[in-house]
Amino acid sequence: MIAAKMRGAARVVDILKRADMLTADAFAEEIGATRETVHKKRRRHEVLGLEGPKRGVRFPKWQLNRSGELLPGLPLLFQALGDHPWAVYRFLLQAHPGLNGDTALDALRQGRIEDVIAIAGSVGAGAFA
Repeated sequence: MIAAKMRGAARVVDILKRADMLTADAFAEEIGATRETVHKKRRRHEVLGLEGPKRGVRFPKWQLNRSGELLPGLPLLFQALGDHPWAVYRFLLQAHPGLNGDTALDALRQGRIEDVIAIAGSVGAGAFA
Protein backbone atom coordinates (compact mmCIF):
# COMPACT_ATOMS: atom_id res chain seq x y z
CA MET A 1 0.00 0.00 0.00
CA ILE A 2 2.76 2.45 0.92
CA ALA A 3 4.74 1.55 -2.20
CA ALA A 4 1.68 2.19 -4.37
CA LYS A 5 1.15 5.59 -2.77
CA MET A 6 4.79 6.46 -3.36
CA ARG A 7 4.53 5.44 -7.03
CA GLY A 8 1.38 7.53 -7.37
CA ALA A 9 3.03 10.58 -5.80
CA ALA A 10 6.05 10.18 -8.08
CA ARG A 11 3.75 9.97 -11.11
CA VAL A 12 1.97 13.18 -10.07
CA VAL A 13 5.31 14.97 -9.79
CA ASP A 14 6.35 13.69 -13.24
CA ILE A 15 3.08 14.87 -14.80
CA LEU A 16 3.16 18.29 -13.19
CA LYS A 17 6.72 19.08 -14.24
CA ARG A 18 6.03 18.52 -17.94
CA ALA A 19 6.35 21.52 -20.23
CA ASP A 20 2.62 21.50 -21.08
CA MET A 21 1.69 22.04 -17.42
CA LEU A 22 1.51 25.78 -16.89
CA THR A 23 1.55 27.88 -13.74
CA ALA A 24 -1.47 30.06 -13.05
CA ASP A 25 0.47 33.08 -14.30
CA ALA A 26 1.49 31.37 -17.55
CA PHE A 27 -2.03 30.01 -18.11
CA ALA A 28 -3.49 33.47 -17.42
CA GLU A 29 -1.21 34.90 -20.09
CA GLU A 30 -2.36 32.23 -22.57
CA ILE A 31 -6.03 33.14 -22.09
CA GLY A 32 -5.51 36.89 -21.70
CA ALA A 33 -6.68 37.00 -18.10
CA THR A 34 -5.34 37.55 -14.62
CA ARG A 35 -4.10 34.88 -12.27
CA GLU A 36 -7.13 35.58 -10.06
CA THR A 37 -9.46 34.97 -13.00
CA VAL A 38 -7.74 31.64 -13.68
CA HIS A 39 -8.31 30.55 -10.08
CA LYS A 40 -11.97 31.65 -10.24
CA LYS A 41 -12.40 29.65 -13.44
CA ARG A 42 -10.78 26.67 -11.72
CA ARG A 43 -13.21 26.89 -8.79
CA ARG A 44 -16.12 27.05 -11.27
CA HIS A 45 -14.64 24.05 -13.16
CA GLU A 46 -14.23 26.07 -16.34
CA VAL A 47 -10.56 25.11 -16.42
CA LEU A 48 -8.71 22.06 -15.18
CA GLY A 49 -6.11 22.74 -12.52
CA LEU A 50 -4.10 19.91 -10.98
CA GLU A 51 -2.48 20.04 -7.56
CA GLY A 52 0.61 18.21 -6.50
CA PRO A 53 2.50 17.91 -3.26
CA LYS A 54 5.14 20.51 -4.06
CA ARG A 55 4.59 22.19 -7.40
CA GLY A 56 1.35 24.00 -6.60
CA VAL A 57 -1.47 24.07 -9.13
CA ARG A 58 -0.66 23.43 -12.77
CA PHE A 59 -2.95 23.93 -15.75
CA PRO A 60 -2.62 21.68 -18.81
CA LYS A 61 -2.06 23.82 -21.87
CA TRP A 62 -3.85 21.23 -24.01
CA GLN A 63 -7.19 22.39 -22.59
CA LEU A 64 -6.95 25.38 -24.92
CA ASN A 65 -7.54 25.23 -28.65
CA ARG A 66 -5.27 26.94 -31.18
CA SER A 67 -7.10 30.25 -30.82
CA GLY A 68 -6.81 30.15 -27.01
CA GLU A 69 -10.40 29.18 -26.27
CA LEU A 70 -11.16 26.93 -23.32
CA LEU A 71 -12.12 23.29 -23.76
CA PRO A 72 -15.91 23.10 -24.17
CA GLY A 73 -17.97 21.04 -21.75
CA LEU A 74 -15.52 21.00 -18.86
CA PRO A 75 -18.05 22.14 -16.19
CA LEU A 76 -20.42 19.36 -17.33
CA LEU A 77 -17.59 16.85 -17.19
CA PHE A 78 -16.81 17.81 -13.59
CA GLN A 79 -20.50 17.49 -12.81
CA ALA A 80 -20.56 13.96 -14.23
CA LEU A 81 -17.31 12.80 -12.61
CA GLY A 82 -17.45 14.72 -9.34
CA ASP A 83 -15.18 17.36 -7.94
CA HIS A 84 -12.02 15.38 -8.67
CA PRO A 85 -9.59 17.14 -11.03
CA TRP A 86 -7.29 14.12 -11.34
CA ALA A 87 -10.27 11.92 -12.31
CA VAL A 88 -11.22 14.47 -14.99
CA TYR A 89 -7.60 14.55 -16.20
CA ARG A 90 -7.44 10.75 -16.52
CA PHE A 91 -10.85 10.60 -18.19
CA LEU A 92 -9.87 13.23 -20.76
CA LEU A 93 -6.69 11.42 -21.79
CA GLN A 94 -8.14 7.91 -21.96
CA ALA A 95 -9.42 6.36 -25.17
CA HIS A 96 -13.05 5.29 -24.76
CA PRO A 97 -14.77 2.57 -26.82
CA GLY A 98 -18.00 4.60 -26.71
CA LEU A 99 -16.16 7.42 -28.50
CA ASN A 100 -14.96 5.10 -31.29
CA GLY A 101 -11.65 4.73 -29.49
CA ASP A 102 -11.01 8.49 -29.34
CA THR A 103 -9.91 10.17 -26.15
CA ALA A 104 -12.48 12.32 -24.41
CA LEU A 105 -10.17 15.29 -25.05
CA ASP A 106 -10.23 14.70 -28.82
CA ALA A 107 -14.00 14.18 -28.78
CA LEU A 108 -14.54 17.46 -26.92
CA ARG A 109 -12.31 19.25 -29.40
CA GLN A 110 -14.51 17.83 -32.16
CA GLY A 111 -17.60 19.25 -30.43
CA ARG A 112 -18.94 15.87 -29.30
CA ILE A 113 -19.83 17.21 -25.86
CA GLU A 114 -23.02 15.18 -25.39
CA ASP A 115 -21.24 11.91 -26.24
CA VAL A 116 -18.42 12.66 -23.80
CA ILE A 117 -20.78 13.66 -20.99
CA ALA A 118 -22.90 10.53 -21.51
CA ILE A 119 -19.84 8.31 -21.15
CA ALA A 120 -18.58 10.33 -18.19
CA GLY A 121 -21.98 9.89 -16.56
CA SER A 122 -21.76 6.13 -16.86
CA VAL A 123 -18.16 6.15 -15.54
CA GLY A 124 -19.19 8.44 -12.69
CA ALA A 125 -22.01 6.04 -11.84
CA GLY A 126 -19.55 3.16 -11.59
CA ALA A 127 -19.69 1.66 -15.06
CA PHE A 128 -16.52 0.99 -16.99
CA ALA A 129 -15.92 2.72 -20.31
